[in-house]
Amino acid sequence: MRDAQLVNEETSCLSWSQSVYCTGETFEPGHEPFLPRYETDTSAILFPPALPDEAVYRTLLLKNNGDTPMSFAFEDDPMGIFSMKPMSGVIHGNVCIVVVRFLANQSRAYQRNLVCTLNTKHKVVFPCVAAVELPTAWLENQGAMVFKPSCVDSVTEQRYGVRNTSRLPLYYQWKLHSTTGSLSVSPSAGVILPNDTQYQNWRFSPKDEEPLRATNVLSIYHVKSNRRKLTVSSMGQATKTSLECLPKKVDFGITVVGEMESSTVSLHNPFACTADYKLTIKYDGPDECVIKLDRMSGSLSAFGKEELYITYQPLSQANYKVKIICTINSQRHTLLTLTGEGVFPQLSFIDIRSVVPGILCNASKKRIWDLFSLDLLNKHLAETPDSTELRQLMETRSNDRLKPFSTKALAVVDFGSNTVGKGPSKVVVVMKNTGKVASSFRFLFPPDLCLDMATWAEDQVEDASRAQECFDIRPREGTIKPGQTMSLIFSYRHDSEGLEELPILLKLSRGREVMLQLRGVTVSSGVAYPQIAHNNHTLQPVVIGSDCPPIQYYELYNGGDSPMGYEVLDEALSQLTEENYGCVIMKCLQPTGRVQPHSIAQIPFLFSPLEAKTYAVEVPILIVGGDTHNITIFGEGVTPGQENLKKGSVIPDKQALLLDNQLALLSNEAIDFGVVPTFSVSKKIVFITNTSTEHITFRWNINTTPLSGEVVSVSPSSGTLAPGSSTMIQVSLLPSSYPAIFDLDIICELTDNSKEAEYIDAMARYEHALEEERITFTLTEAKPTSPKHIDKSMDNWVASESLNKYHTLPPIRALAPSPLDRPLTSPRDYHCTKSGKHRTKRASKKEEPEKKKKELQPPQPTQPFYVHLRVTGQVSDIKLFSGDLGSFDVPTAGILQNVEEKVKSEGPRCATSNEVDVISNVLSFVLKSLLDDVDVHTAIRNLSKEPIPYFAQITRTETAQLATIEEDPSQEGEDDSHPSEAQSEEVIQPPSSSSTAVKLAPLITDVLGETLANIIQETVQKELVLTARSRTIALPPRSPHNVNV
Repeated sequence: MRDAQLVNEETSCLSWSQSVYCTGETFEPGHEPFLPRYETDTSAILFPPALPDEAVYRTLLLKNNGDTPMSFAFEDDPMGIFSMKPMSGVIHGNVCIVVVRFLANQSRAYQRNLVCTLNTKHKVVFPCVAAVELPTAWLENQGAMVFKPSCVDSVTEQRYGVRNTSRLPLYYQWKLHSTTGSLSVSPSAGVILPNDTQYQNWRFSPKDEEPLRATNVLSIYHVKSNRRKLTVSSMGQATKTSLECLPKKVDFGITVVGEMESSTVSLHNPFACTADYKLTIKYDGPDECVIKLDRMSGSLSAFGKEELYITYQPLSQANYKVKIICTINSQRHTLLTLTGEGVFPQLSFIDIRSVVPGILCNASKKRIWDLFSLDLLNKHLAETPDSTELRQLMETRSNDRLKPFSTKALAVVDFGSNTVGKGPSKVVVVMKNTGKVASSFRFLFPPDLCLDMATWAEDQVEDASRAQECFDIRPREGTIKPGQTMSLIFSYRHDSEGLEELPILLKLSRGREVMLQLRGVTVSSGVAYPQIAHNNHTLQPVVIGSDCPPIQYYELYNGGDSPMGYEVLDEALSQLTEENYGCVIMKCLQPTGRVQPHSIAQIPFLFSPLEAKTYAVEVPILIVGGDTHNITIFGEGVTPGQENLKKGSVIPDKQALLLDNQLALLSNEAIDFGVVPTFSVSKKIVFITNTSTEHITFRWNINTTPLSGEVVSVSPSSGTLAPGSSTMIQVSLLPSSYPAIFDLDIICELTDNSKEAEYIDAMARYEHALEEERITFTLTEAKPTSPKHIDKSMDNWVASESLNKYHTLPPIRALAPSPLDRPLTSPRDYHCTKSGKHRTKRASKKEEPEKKKKELQPPQPTQPFYVHLRVTGQVSDIKLFSGDLGSFDVPTAGILQNVEEKVKSEGPRCATSNEVDVISNVLSFVLKSLLDDVDVHTAIRNLSKEPIPYFAQITRTETAQLATIEEDPSQEGEDDSHPSEAQSEEVIQPPSSSSTAVKLAPLITDVLGETLANIIQETVQKELVLTARSRTIALPPRSPHNVNV
C-alpha cells in the first residue's frame, strides 16, 4: 500500500498497524448512567503567548474518585485552534492526562470553552485562554543616540536601553555601520526577557576629528525564522584636549605602616571639550604600598575643574615614589608625583641575662634566650600588623569580658624551675627601637583588660590570682625613641610548688600585639625536674647517602636538686628503620645517662637520611622515677650542594647591656668555627676587658659538659686584669676523629680581688675566733682565799704542797697570728677555802646573769660573676671536606694514632666462602674496568707531575730502613771495609726534608701563632699601630774616605 508521502513507487514501505480506541456503554434505554465522581487539577487552561503557526501545549488532569468506571469525551473546536488528545476514554479508578494544544496564525487573543461530557450526560466546561503575539521592542530616545564631544583616541561610553514590550523572550543582535570603526557596543547580542529593559554599553573612540554619523540595525526575533529589524542612529564629534594638576607634587612624609594618609589635588581641563582621561599608577621604586584614587578614569568637561582624592597607605618600611600617569588621546604624561616614607613601630629584643644569683645566673645566654622564646617573639614583632591590630589602640584594646585575647601571635616566656623558698628569678631583657618613629608599648595584664577572672582563668580563679601575684614586669609600659634601648625586668617568685602560668598581652601602639604565656615551675627540695623548653627539636640538614653523617646533640636540662636518670626509648626510631627497609635513619648513640643537678646532658643522635625530605620522629624520653616526655625530632635530608647549615636561632653576639655588678665584658659572646675537617685544630680569639674599678681575676671553666671539655681549650685559662685593661683569649677547637655539630657553652668566672681579699681576711678572723673559742675557758666558781703560808704569787701558789693533788694546767699553745687586736682579758680572781681546796667565785643570785655568747657566723664567700661564651662549629670528615685544607692545622699524631687504634681494635678473621666469591668477583670486575679505562692510564702517566697533596704531611718516617742499615756494616766489614764504609755513608742519610718539615710543623705553627697573638695583643694595648704609615730611615751617605780603592 502507499502512504501519504511523496516517494517513488518503487520504494518499499514496511507494514504498520494503527490501534483504534473505542468506547461504549451497556446501559439499557431509560436507565441513568453512573453518577461521575471526578476531580481536575485546574478549572481553566491558560496558554503562554505564542508565535503565529507555533504550537503551545498544556495538560489537563482528570481523576476518577468513584468506584465505577467513568467515561469522558471532549467536543471538537469548530475553529480547530484548540485540540485535545485523547478526545475520549474511560477512567478506571485512576487518572488520565489530556494534552491540549493551541495553534493559531493570527496575532490576537483567543478564548474558547472546552466541553467535556462525563458518562454521556454530565458536561464540564474548561475555559481556554491563549494569545498569539509578535516580537516588539521599544528604543530609547526614539532610536537616536548622541555622544557628547570626545577627545581623539579617547573612549566615551554611553548606555542605550532597549525594552521588550511583548510577552515573549526576544533575541537581539546589533549590526553597526560605522565607516571609521570608532563605534562599538557590548554586548552585541543577547536575550531580553518579557517586559524587561536591557542596556548596552556603547563606546565611541574616535581616531581623528571626523564627526560620527552612523545608522545601526537592531535585529530582534523569538525564532530565527521570524526576524524584525529596527534602526538606531549614532552621532558624535571628536576634538583634542589634555589635563593639568595643581599641585604637581605631593609629599606625604613619614607615615606609620598600615595607617592611611590622604590628600586632595585639583584637576583642570584648559580646553574646550570634554576630556576622557584614564589614570594609571606607576611605582618608581618599591611597590609595597597602596595608592587609591577616588577615580581611575573619568570625564572632565570643557574648562572644568574637579577634586581628586588620593589615599596613601604604606605596607612596609621603605621610601616610595609614585607617579600618576594620565592617558588622553593615546598620549601619556605625568600628571602628579607622590612621595613618602612608610615606617612602622619596630621593637626587638637584643639581649637577655640574669641579674641576681639564682637558678638562671649560671645559665647561658642561649638557654635563657630559648626559654623566653625571643626568636619567636622577635619574629612576631617584625611581622606587619594586620588591620585589626592597627585599629585597636592600647587604651581601647579590649573591653569585652567574654573575649580576653584574639591575637594569633603567641610566645612562651619560661622562667625555668627552682626550689621552693629560694629567691626570685629575675631576668633583664633589653628592648630596642629599630624603627624610625617612637614606639610605645604596654604589657597588659588581665586586670588591665577589664576581664572577669572567671572567664579568663577558666574555673581556676584561685590559681590565677596566685599566678598574678608571682609574676611581675617592670616597667609595664613606656616609649622608646628611635635607636634607643630600654631594660625590662621580668621576675617570678618561687613561693609555692607547682606550675604557674599567666597569659598577658604585649601591645605596640599602632603595631603588633603578641600574647605572652608567662610560665614558672617551683619544685620541692631534693627532687629532680627535667626542664624542657620546647617539645620539638630540629637537627641540622644532612646530605643524603652520606658515609659520615655528623653527630648532633639534644640538650636535656635537670632543673632539680638531685641527679636525674633518663632513658631514650627507641621504639619510634626502630619503626622508622623498618619503614626504610632496615636502613638506620636516626639513632640515639647514648640512650641512657644521668644529669647532675642544674646541669645539662647532651644526648647524641646520628641522622643519616636516604631521601631529600623532612623526617619527623616522636622520641619518648623516660625520666627514671618520673614521667615520659615526648620530643618530636625533625631532620631534613638535602641533596649535595644544598648542605648549608640553617641558622635556627639568631642570637646577637654582642652584649647590649652592662649590668651594675658586672666585672668584665667579652668582645664577642659567641664564636662560630664554621665547617672544619676532622683532626684539625682551629683557633679563634676573643678579648676580655675589665669594666670595674678594681683588679679582677678570671678563670675559664670549660668542663660545663663532658663534651666541651674534650673539644674546647682556652689559653690562658686564668689571669688577672687591672681596671680598664683587656687581654686576648685563644679558643681552640681540638681535633676530633668523628664528624659532629657542636653548640657548646663555656663559662668565665670573674672575681673581684678586693672583695676576695676581704673575704680571706674575714675568713682568717673567723678561724682565729674559732681557735680562740676552742682553747679559752672561764671559771665560774667563787674566788678562793689565799692561805697565809703560801706566797701570793701564782707560781708559788700553784707549786704549794697543799695543792700537789691537783694537776697542772696544760700548756697554752701559741695562737695563730690574728689580724685583730684582741683586748687583754682581765686577771682571774681565785679564792681558797680553809680545807685547801680552791674554787672559783660563784655568782650569787643577786648578781646579774652572764650574757650568752653569740654564735660565730662564717663569712659568706665572694659570689663570682659569670660570663658565658658560646662556641659553635661543625666538624666534617676530612675525606669529604670540600674547603681549603691548607688553612687548617692537621696534626699527624692524631690521625696516625686513630688509624693504629682502629687497626688494633679490628683483628683479622677468616672470610667465608660467600665473602671470598663476592670479593673476587668485585675485584676482578674493578681491575678489568681499570685496565680498559683510558682515563686511568692517562692519570697514572700524569701522577708524577702532580704537586704534593695535603696529606704528605701525615706520612710516617722510615725508621725501619735505618735500623737495617745500621746492622749491615758489621756483616760486610770482613770482606771489604772501605767499600762498606763508603756504602754506609751513602745509605745512612738523615731523614729527608719532608720528614723534617713534618716534625717541625707543629713547632712552626706554635711559633707563628704566638707571634701573631703578641702582635694583636700589642695592637689592642695601643703599643703598636698597624694602620700607621710606614717610615723609612734614610742612612747618611758613605764617606769617600771609607771607600777601598
